[in-house]
Order: sequence, then C-alpha cells, then structure tokens
Amino acid sequence: MQRLLDALPVGLVYAAASGRILGGNRKAEEIFGHPILPTEAIEEHGNWVAYHADGRRVEAEDYPLVRVLKGALEAELDVHYERKDGGRNWIRLTASQIRDDHGHIVGGLVVVRDIDAERKAMEEARTANERLRVAQRAGGIGTYEILPEQGRILVSEEFCKVWGLDPTDEITVAQAENMLHPDDLASVRQDGDYGVGRAAYRVIHPLTGEKRWIVRRGEAVTVEDGKVRHFGVTYDITETKRTEEALRDREERLRAALEGSGAGTFRWDLRTGALEFDATLNRLFGFPEEEGPTTIEECAARIHLDDRDAFIAACETSIATGADFDMEYRVVRPDGKERWLHDRAKVYFGDDGKAAYMTGACIDLTDRIVIARRLNTVLESISDCFIAVDAKWTISLLNKASEEYFGFKREEALGRNIWEVMPYIHGTELEQALHRVMETRKPERLEMASNHRPGTSIELRFSPKQGGGVACTFSDVTERKKAERHKEILLGELNHRVKNTMTLVQATARQTFKRGEVPEAVQRTFEGRLSALAAAHDVLTRQSWESAMLGEIVTAALAPFGALEEGRVTVEGPAVQLPPQATVIFAMALHELATNAAKYGALSNDEGRISITWAREEGDGNARLTFTWKENGGPKVSLPEGRGFGSRLIESVLAAELGGTVRLHFAADGLCCLIDAPLSDG
Repeated sequence: MQRLLDALPVGLVYAAASGRILGGNRKAEEIFGHPILPTEAIEEHGNWVAYHADGRRVEAEDYPLVRVLKGALEAELDVHYERKDGGRNWIRLTASQIRDDHGHIVGGLVVVRDIDAERKAMEEARTANERLRVAQRAGGIGTYEILPEQGRILVSEEFCKVWGLDPTDEITVAQAENMLHPDDLASVRQDGDYGVGRAAYRVIHPLTGEKRWIVRRGEAVTVEDGKVRHFGVTYDITETKRTEEALRDREERLRAALEGSGAGTFRWDLRTGALEFDATLNRLFGFPEEEGPTTIEECAARIHLDDRDAFIAACETSIATGADFDMEYRVVRPDGKERWLHDRAKVYFGDDGKAAYMTGACIDLTDRIVIARRLNTVLESISDCFIAVDAKWTISLLNKASEEYFGFKREEALGRNIWEVMPYIHGTELEQALHRVMETRKPERLEMASNHRPGTSIELRFSPKQGGGVACTFSDVTERKKAERHKEILLGELNHRVKNTMTLVQATARQTFKRGEVPEAVQRTFEGRLSALAAAHDVLTRQSWESAMLGEIVTAALAPFGALEEGRVTVEGPAVQLPPQATVIFAMALHELATNAAKYGALSNDEGRISITWAREEGDGNARLTFTWKENGGPKVSLPEGRGFGSRLIESVLAAELGGTVRLHFAADGLCCLIDAPLSDG
C-alpha cells in the first residue's frame, strides 16, 4: 500500500482516531520538507507550522485532519506552510474520515497537494489587466483498483462522488464504459490498458445527464499472485476545463477589443527588469513589430526629451506607492515624427509585499490632441462663452470669452468645483438647468437675465458631455432682445392700424350699402369675405407675420359657420406652415368653400358632413402639400353653369400663389377640392 501511496501525485497523511499521526507518503514529505513522524496527536507535531492567507497561524483545531476526526465528514484548508529550509509553500489539505464497517471513525486521511504552481498561475492570470478572475479549485481525489481478468473495479467513496455514483465498493468495467461520453469511449478503448497512465475524458452522470471532465492517473502493478492490478486516482477537472475555455474566450475578446481600439499592451517585470511590448505597442513606439524594447531604458529613450524625466518619475512613484500609472507623453520615432500616447498601468505586488510587475496599455492620442487643439483654437476665437464641467461638477474647460465675462483667470477655475467658483448661481434658473441636463442627459436652451451683469440678457445652451458632465455655451443677447421688443411694438402698431383700416372699410361699406342699390345678399357676401381677410390677418399677427399654421387657418376660416362645434366637420393633418401671402389667399379660398357649402352644399342641411385632411409628403429632397376638402350628405351636386369669384379665386389665384394645382370636382355626392403644391423649407 505504501508503494501505492508513494506513487500518488499528491501527498497523503493518515492518522488514528485518537489523532495520533501514523505516517504519510513520499509526496507529503516532499511537500512538507520533512519526514512524517508518528506522534501522539497532531497538535504535538512540532513541525506543523502553517499560516492562513491573512497571515494568522493555523491553530491545531483548524487542521482538516483534526476536524474530520472530531466528526466532520470532510474538511479542506489551504495553508502557507513553513518548511525547515526557511521557504514557504502553499499547500492544500483535504481530509476525510476513515470508518470501519460499523461506521465508527477509526482514523483520518489527508490529501496534501502542493498548490504553489496553482497560486502562481492565478497570479499570472491577474497580470493580463485582470482579464481573468477565476478561482480554480480541484475536486476530491478518488482511488480505484481495476481487476482486468474479472472486469471489476474496486472504488473508493470519493471515486463515487467524482463519477456521480451512489456510494459503493465496486463497479464493473462495463458500467464505467456506459458512463463515458461516446466521443471519448473509442479513444479510451484504444488505449488498451484501462486505468494506466494519464487520461482525461468526460463522464455522464447516470441520473442528471450532466457531463463532467475527469482525469485519471494510474499504474499497472503485479501483485503477489502474479496477477496485474491497475491502481490509480481520479479527480474532477470540469472547472479547470471551463476556466481554460473562459480564458480563451476572454483572451479572444480582449484581443478583439485591443485590435479595435488600437491599444498596445506591455508587461514590465520589476524584479528582473525585463520589458515586453506587444506588436501594436512596438508599432506605436516606432519599433519593428517583433523586435521591441527589452528594458525600460530602451523604452524611455524613445520618449520625448521634454517628457522623459516626468515619465521616469511617474514610474518610480507608482512602484513605490502602488498608485496607478496614468500619463500622456510624446514618443519620437526613428523617422523624427512625434506621436502622443496615453499610458495607463497598474503595479502588482508579490507575497513579499514588494512590487513584482507592472502591466498596462497605451493608445495613440495624436489625432485627438490635434483635434483638441483645433477645437481650442475655435473656442478661443469665438465671442460666445464656453464652459464645461465633468460628472463631479469640476470645471474642465473654459475659453477666453468666459474669462472676460466672469472676470477670473482660467487657472483660478480649472480643476475646481463650479459651485465654489461661481457661488452666485446658487438658486438660479441656471443651477436648475445644469442639474436637469446632468440627470436627464438631454440638451436644453434657456434665456434669462444675467445675475453677473445686471441689465443684460443671455442665452444659454446646455449639452450633456460624452462620458458624463455638461457643456454650456452662452452669449449676450441683450441687443437681440431689444430688437425683438422693438419688432413686437411695430407689429402691434401694424396690427392696430390694419384692424382700424378693416373697421373703416366695413363701416364705409355699410353706409354705402344703405342706399339700397346693392342687394342684401351681396352685402353679406362682401362682409363675409372681409371678415375672412381680417381673421387671416389675426392668425398672421400671432406669428409676427412670419408664417401661419395651416390648422389655425382652417379653424379660423370655419369658425363663423359653427360647423366645427357641431361636429359636422372633421379636420386632420400634420403641422404645416404657410408664408404670409399664401396664408391670406388660403384663408379666402377656405371661406369661399365654406360659404358655398352653407348655401348649396353639405352645410345647407342637417345631414351633410365635410372632411378636411392634408399631408406633408417627402420626395427627391422636396416637400409637397396635398390638401383635400370633401363634402358628402348634402343636396345632389351639379356642375355650375358659370365660374364665379369663388371658383376663380380657388382655381386660379390660390394655385398661382401656391405654385401648384387646385382642382374642383363637382361630384353628385358632394364637392371635392384637391390641392397639390410645393412647400418651402419654412
């Protein structure tokens, strides 16, 4: 049995139920660095000096062997073990009970594994910019003995756990083959001697169907009766496989991200001084892709002379304090061209507390800096003030116009909190707008009186910054506001005079019509058209005579007829603006259509209805208006004998003003007016 134990790739220590250590295998002695001497109890073993990961010494009751002998079915602990030669090894102690046939604890078994390599592998995994965070933990170890001539396999309880079997003492070779993944069975059979050497394969859990990766290691041993037995161990490496696959996946993703971003990476071993650049970083520094610098001195030689001392000082600070390295500097390539790089790196420390290595990445900022300089030139040349804050309200940028407006130097404001630099904006609309844009990430525009310069008005435009923060531009609009107020006064005066003129015309018309020379119907028609003209002027006045919304024109034209309130007219269409002259003609045309509908069409009875719809159609870069007036439910319509003022106004004057076509269709079920005209950008 000792040979078997000594053949194991892991260490084993076993003890009696009393805690007396009986002995161990060669691997355990190699790992511990001293013989496994029999003792009365584990706590009496003077060589058992180990420490937890946090530096605390492992007490006797913490050892897995003691815990299982006190009743725990199994226990495991990773410790930093102090060898006699002064070195320390990380080892994993996995203990399990040894019970007799009656279930009594008769001893304990500790599996000892040297996990120094695993710890170093984990440390190496963290070097790639923390690309991989995985805690690789080995499973329990099961033992087996194959009796080839009988087709039987004697297995341990841990073997059953690894393979997903119910606890048993033995299984058949056929049972084991049935659990193997079909893709692995052929290769296992081809190996011939089952259980000999090392092999990795998948087993399928008999109940859940879960696939697990298993490793087995074994030897063929000839026993006393001359028969060959296969002894070995088996353990689960599923998590290791998953870790390897995840690592490959993350490496592929990281590689794709680095290639996409143009970033180059490096690793600097601070203990040996060895420096490694990847191909991208070699290219950024102007080295051949496969022949980069091997020392920090070679790297520093490519850094611009004006930046070199600061670079070296920043490296020394990071190594001494553990602070992240973050710096922008210039490199000078062999062809004399300068490139701006942004270098970010992190220092990692070894178990001894000393800086072990630095790893990081660099990106080329040259194009950004060129653009930033151009932008800065533009910002410095414009008359508008510009100021930007980051997500923490720290002022990150302001231009010359802002300096002049606020009366302070930029070096007095940059890097400081905006509320400290400008306490006078507390409680103002400006503060509220800044907070809204910071929270909603939506642009805003605001006009307000300047608190900084009384008597002036400013227009502010807020935009969220990419990555957090807010940018604000503002300009003095005092003169513009004065001009707007002057314009409002002039428009008010114009509107007043137009209304007075319209009133005078109406009064003159009434006095003239009193003579009886003009029929009453003609008088009403004239007054209606005059009222329609006045309504169009009112709509234009509300829009400062710049344009009018088509919906407002329709509503104003139909208001005198009461059809909208009665629900006999439906109006539907998007927002469309018409210029002033087109507004007046369109309003007059709608009045003529409504008047005709009231006299002869859909509004002349109680059942008639009018549908008014329009649409804005885009095509070939030009927008067009399609407008439809459709009557139904009124008296039967017939083609008029002649063309009156209304028809001429609609089909000729309106079409000419709009630059489109206007068609009147006198269908029997109701009049239909179709308008198709181009729309201007306004």
